[in-house]
Amino acid sequence: MELKYVEAFLHVVEKGSFSEAAEALFITQPTISSRIQRLEQEIGIVLFERNGGKKAVLTSAGEQVYPFFKNGYRWIQEGIDAVKASANKRIRLSCPNHMGQYILPAVLKMLYQRFPHYEFPLSIRTTPYILDDLRNAETDVGFVYLDNIKDEKEFIFTPVTREQTVLVCSPAH
Repeated sequence: MELKYVEAFLHVVEKGSFSEAAEALFITQPTISSRIQRLEQEIGIVLFERNGGKKAVLTSAGEQVYPFFKNGYRWIQEGIDAVKASANKRIRLSCPNHMGQYILPAVLKMLYQRFPHYEFPLSIRTTPYILDDLRNAETDVGFVYLDNIKDEKEFIFTPVTREQTVLVCSPAH
């Protein structure tokens, strides 16, 4: 049994007519009629009284099967929504090499503890490429060096850490 047949049946019942159901589904009225006929053939039950195109009236068998089809269709939609929601639990991160090596491990540990069902794929890039990736929606969150930023007004910048770069050498050098 195809889901589109059940969907057509439910729309006809809820809209009260074949033409209004067709309009709601953005298909033609003959397509709705065909789907209802195929559903009736498949289950071997007449679902609607044929009254010459007037208001759609369920037969007693149609009334009996309606709540089951409605609940089944709702459960299928909820299942699809749940799978789609879980598939979207992914936040793409980008950062320069040094941050990826020394800062991101602690950040990732906190993220995985707080959001255990999310994935946080990480790409190592330079600041200009990270900004381009953000603009092109190829990354969701970027960690960049603020000293490399010039007049960027399209992003929100939040300092995560303050580092001081120092040169270390022997006094005899």
